[in-house]
Amino acid sequence: MRRREFITLAGSAAVAWPLTVRAQIEVDPTVTASGGNSDLLKTPLTEDGNSISLEAVIFKPPGGGPFPLAIFNHGSTGRNPTPERVKRTWFSVELAGFLNQRGWLVAFPQRRGRGKSDGFCDEELLRNGKAKFACDEDTARTDSARALSDIDAAIGVLRERPDVAPGPILMGGHSRGGVLSVAYAGTHSTETLRVLNFVGGWINEGCRVAEPINQELFLRGARFDRPTIWLYGQGDSFYSIAHSRRNFVAFEKAGGKGQFFEFDRPMAVGHNVIHHPDLWTRPVGEYLDAPHA
Repeated sequence: MRRREFITLAGSAAVAWPLTVRAQIEVDPTVTASGGNSDLLKTPLTEDGNSISLEAVIFKPPGGGPFPLAIFNHGSTGRNPTPERVKRTWFSVELAGFLNQRGWLVAFPQRRGRGKSDGFCDEELLRNGKAKFACDEDTARTDSARALSDIDAAIGVLRERPDVAPGPILMGGHSRGGVLSVAYAGTHSTETLRVLNFVGGWINEGCRVAEPINQELFLRGARFDRPTIWLYGQGDSFYSIAHSRRNFVAFEKAGGKGQFFEFDRPMAVGHNVIHHPDLWTRPVGEYLDAPHA
């Protein structure tokens, strides 16, 4: 049997993990202060002939486990990506705390080139470091497929942790991570228990082909045979409620199941619903407590 290796890198007590690839990583004080651990996952991915390790920020509930696994996926860095911005590790303390209280081990994997992950962030940048033109259907297909392969690779490693219980996982994400989570569930239905979609979409409405790009990804998730939950804010400068409701209607017409929640918040908050748990803890809690069938 091939031995999978990984190492806990920040903010944890000594644990007898199987060990990863890189023995050192610069400690991120924001991760440490949050109570999370920054781990490097040695994946089967390669890029330019080099093996790829992906960073994942892990939040564990109290106790020894094993715990059910929740994966939560980040979005893009916004409209003006730079080589510096893509190196910022993303996670949500609010979401992690909420799910930890319910017994989930929560992992925030960083896709290639994001945070401390290996590889280049082709999803957002050109090789010269300039922002990538993403308003193109073929580019979106290529980049989203790469993103989904990163997510799948991270999940494969995380499932082998001794503190992760076997069984279906909770998938979720913010912005691009939201639509990727819905799409992933559609192709991994038996391996997915629930899907949390916070303000999901791949490309903002300033792109003339935003609707076909976003709906193509959401429609992949229509094959998921359990309900999903979609959480959006009014005044979102990336995805208006009207745009997101059209995506949801298309998803339902294709056979997808779910609930759509719309929160009335100022424009500065609309795309950041996830950071306002007073809005979503009740509907998400009820969704997670519902029967799985």
